[in-house]
Amino acid sequence: DKNSNPITPIIGWQTTVNKDDIDAFLTQEEQEDFYDIVGWPLRTGFPAAYLMALKIHYPEKIDNAGIIAMSAEYLNFALTGKWGISHSMGTPFFLMNQEKSTYNLPFLEKLGIAENKLPPIYDKGTVLGNVQSKIAEKLGLSCETKVVLGSFDHPSGAMGAGVFEEGEMLLSCGTSWVEFFPVSSRDFAIS
Repeated sequence: DKNSNPITPIIGWQTTVNKDDIDAFLTQEEQEDFYDIVGWPLRTGFPAAYLMALKIHYPEKIDNAGIIAMSAEYLNFALTGKWGISHSMGTPFFLMNQEKSTYNLPFLEKLGIAENKLPPIYDKGTVLGNVQSKIAEKLGLSCETKVVLGSFDHPSGAMGAGVFEEGEMLLSCGTSWVEFFPVSSRDFAIS
């Protein structure tokens, strides 16, 4: 809400919405364009789908929101008192134009979400702030502990493993299994 208190429970990535809600909200052409803009195919899970369903069934949740964020951004806010998201972490938010590293304003307009209701976008590696004293004490940390905006998990894993060149592959095994193949062209990856 306007005081940064949650007005919905955290919605996990395994929660899905009815595909009919997406079809009611976006034309077929808009759905096809979504992948090219966002860099991920439109799915019945992830934030964009939830926001479409909220807009259809509970528009007051969006209207009354002080900020709309994912759980990582909320945690960063709880730690520092500051909002922020990196370009990389913004990818699974599904609200950004991947090539421009900006929010996808036409989609936000359709949702009725003003850009100032979203965390500011920063480069990965940006120090968002220090851990607030009340939180530092509770967690046994120093107030000098910095909170740094990170990268999405699979690209981070690839960077850490040194997977940079075409022909290399990272198989990321965990909650989901993802094959990561570096390619020289975004257009090739999208195709």
